[in-house]
Amino acid sequence: MEVKVRLNEQIINQSLQLHYRYFGSSHKRRLLLVPVILIAVSLYLMYTEMKKPVLGTNFYLGILYIVFAVAYYFYMLYRMKNLGKTLLKSLGENGNFDMEITDSTIITKLASSTTSSDWTVFKNAIISTDIVLLYQQNNTFSMFEKSFFNSEADFSSFKNIITQQISNAIQHS
Repeated sequence: MEVKVRLNEQIINQSLQLHYRYFGSSHKRRLLLVPVILIAVSLYLMYTEMKKPVLGTNFYLGILYIVFAVAYYFYMLYRMKNLGKTLLKSLGENGNFDMEITDSTIITKLASSTTSSDWTVFKNAIISTDIVLLYQQNNTFSMFEKSFFNSEADFSSFKNIITQQISNAIQHS
């Protein structure tokens, strides 16, 4: 079956949200862990200064750490929300390409090259109603959106091929 991949910011963001639901625990931990550590250090610095009769530089350094923690948290939220735009920009002309999917291989046809991947390359998959993610490694995946396929029947047969070829396919509802 022929697939015309036409990536846009919305498709990439939806794929990343689906990915984060199942494999994004390290991102969530980092999003919370860094600010918590910065706030803990700042509270310690501020507490040690409160015992002194005159506030020293550690008190103000503690306030600065709190500001850094809040800034980091909101920066990372913004970055995660706008990652689709960043990835699309870095892909450039490779954001649009054609693929041919068979029972044994996936052939990717870029403007400058053609590659063929056997189904054994893919370790995991997440299958939702509109998006399929195929994982080559833990955080490296290919995204397939329903609009890439010529018909709903092609997308359904693609999902059937995945469930037959990949034993670790997760069905997402």
